Amino acid sequence: KLEASKVAVRAVREKVKEEITEAQKNKDLTEDDKFDFVKELDEKTQELTKQLQEMGDGKEKEIMSV
Repeated sequence: KLEASKVAVRAVREKVKEEITEAQKNKDLTEDDKFDFVKELDEKTQELTKQLQEMGDGKEKEIMSV
């Protein structure tokens, strides 16, 4: 389940990144805006992935201690 959750987060990241790139191509965003949005998206993705990993590690420890 942990790995499936990580894959889902990455899939959402890719979809949002594609939308950001498309908006920049359509001149709805500047190159700088695109860069800022992608950077923020990457940071949020890493944060979520880390939280998922911590939850998985905690659950694994809980199971192993039984």
